[in-house]
Amino acid sequence: MDYVVVEGSSYEIGRQKAEFDGDYLNKVMKYYNKEENPAFEKWIKEKAIPYSEKQWPELVEEIHGYLDASGYDELSLYKYLFSQVRGRFTCSNLAIKTEDAGYVFAKNTDLNPHEFPFIFFFHYKPDQGQEFFGYSYKASFTVQGMNCKGLCNGGTSFSGIVEDESRLPDVGASSSFIQRKIMQYAGSTDEAIEYIQDSVFFGKASGLIFLDAKGNCRSMNRSLTVLDVRNNTSLPAFCTGFYDPDNYQWKDDFLPHVAMSKARLAYAEEFFHRKDKCYLQDVLDFLRSHGPDWSKPGQWCRHHPQEPHYRTCVSHICIPSRKTVMYCHGNPCETPYKEFVFTEDHHEGER
Repeated sequence: MDYVVVEGSSYEIGRQKAEFDGDYLNKVMKYYNKEENPAFEKWIKEKAIPYSEKQWPELVEEIHGYLDASGYDELSLYKYLFSQVRGRFTCSNLAIKTEDAGYVFAKNTDLNPHEFPFIFFFHYKPDQGQEFFGYSYKASFTVQGMNCKGLCNGGTSFSGIVEDESRLPDVGASSSFIQRKIMQYAGSTDEAIEYIQDSVFFGKASGLIFLDAKGNCRSMNRSLTVLDVRNNTSLPAFCTGFYDPDNYQWKDDFLPHVAMSKARLAYAEEFFHRKDKCYLQDVLDFLRSHGPDWSKPGQWCRHHPQEPHYRTCVSHICIPSRKTVMYCHGNPCETPYKEFVFTEDHHEGER
């Protein structure tokens, strides 16, 4: 199976996802919840669930479909959705203009090696909003990829920032809620940024990048208390973590991740620096490339066990002008890319 198609109402999509996932939640929550946390469960019951039901009814309907088909209880699924704030991953993203394919967005997704079977590519065909295609964790809402309007998104978890304790929200939306709304309803970078700015965020910090079919590209640093946006007036633009990371304070144990982020950024800048013109093949070559020495950070196609904590689990290349997403599940240097193409009669429901 190359990708999963889910379609129909929110409830129906929830059921279809549960049927595909099987016992996934049991497996993954053993990793996230190694110890019981009564305070977290209390917060889920008293804060997160009532907030989601009030502010995100469409996604709550999908949750109900998932629960009815899977047999899981409500608390288990919400614990999963809000436990992802603990993840620390360092993916790599690129927005560029090519001579032969126009504007291109590309991403290598780097995760803990054991998570390789937990993510998959999905084609969403919802009754409301618009079609979109990309990868996602099972049981999650978010999809990073491209929608039928040509809006592309990607990012990298960067959860070691020191937050302003005086500004921490009491409750808000999981990052997967917000990114799902963007893919399903936004058609431009401006709309994507607007959705984020209008939402109360309660998720793991991340660097994000958006590119639309007209070539508008924005980078964003997002955490519980940070919301900074940069307009990328020239391409290529890269996202390997927060942009301008030296402007922020980081927890001591996260400083190695900041260093890795800077190393991958430097590697990307050096790769494209001498290219007067760039072609789609250059993007492919870049996503498949490795630095000269595995002992040094900076790889874009990352391998385990050469890198003990991460591997590139999926890779995708979005080409808005062709309505095409090239995608592979595995290291792109070893795994051929396949193609998904939005058809001319793609579904677009009411907004």
